[in-house]
Amino acid sequence: MEKVEDLPDEFYIGKEFIEDTETEKTVIEILFYSPAILDSFELLVAGKKIIGNQKSGLLKIYFEQTLSKKLIENLMWDKSEEYIIGYISKYLPGINEEILRQRYNSGHFLIRTFSTLDISRVNIKVPSITEGPIFLSWPQSITSFPPAKQLAEKNDEIYIRDFIDAGNAYLAGNYDDCIRKSITSVENAFRKYNLKSNSSIGWKRFFPFFFPRERKFDKIVKNIIYANDIGRKVIAENLLFLYKLRNKIVHDKFRIRSENGWVGKKAIGTLNYLYQFLSKDQEAVGYISYLSGSFQMLDNFSKGESLDRIKQRESVKQEITEDVIIDSEEKMNTFMFNNLRIIDKEKSFILKNKLPTEKF
Repeated sequence: MEKVEDLPDEFYIGKEFIEDTETEKTVIEILFYSPAILDSFELLVAGKKIIGNQKSGLLKIYFEQTLSKKLIENLMWDKSEEYIIGYISKYLPGINEEILRQRYNSGHFLIRTFSTLDISRVNIKVPSITEGPIFLSWPQSITSFPPAKQLAEKNDEIYIRDFIDAGNAYLAGNYDDCIRKSITSVENAFRKYNLKSNSSIGWKRFFPFFFPRERKFDKIVKNIIYANDIGRKVIAENLLFLYKLRNKIVHDKFRIRSENGWVGKKAIGTLNYLYQFLSKDQEAVGYISYLSGSFQMLDNFSKGESLDRIKQRESVKQEITEDVIIDSEEKMNTFMFNNLRIIDKEKSFILKNKLPTEKF
């Protein structure tokens, strides 16, 4: 057993691969079953050349990637496949964008997007080390989340079905559909809980031309804002933006850039807290909370581990100050909801279809 003094001064997951100076050029090959035959494509996604072609039921996508020799050795022993999934998940949104383009440009009903969980096989080709490819132990089928499954039949509401559909669309890489289904879920929740907008009061009701009526959705959302409650305020702000985004998608032919697909995850998080605020039924609240938890786990699992992201995190470690320490419920709520908030710069990047930056 290792003693404390034997442990390195600094350790983080993936350190041995990031600091490994010995590397090898490899080709990562991904195979998906596709019921539709797609046209061959060649893309540049995040600076990486991605090639795809299909001759039968299997769509083959591949790209070159320099890997740590230690990581390759681990892969040969059926370990550390999450780092390869991390590379794939980085480029998959851009691949899905091309797949959606082909769907609409060809009018093919069977063309669909993919997540890493839809992969049929992953091969790592390392000509300098092995003659044949290294086969990853992926994909892996995942059982339902037991706590959620136990409560599912008793909470079979339409708005919750829409909530699940929104999460499903996000995990499948269809971010436009995720936003559409998220707002549909919210509208059905408003009907379920009989939430109504307040009509204009006072002298304003006599001058509708000068004071246009707000949309019913906006008025209902503004009614849930509590000035002294950061949670409800962030939820309301997010909902108003998501509703605006949904309308642009539905009515203005707007499409979310693949790199900005993270907004779908914030939409799911926003709905999770909204429904916990609205429901007085503790069992329903528990079910929604379990659904959100399982969504988070599936999202993390399907994305794998990104060595690039780990390396970046380690290079900009934040010094711990008193402001960073969370030692009260108020600080916890502030931290949690500020992370959930879709800030103005993020909204601008999404609506202008700009590439996101790691830090604004």
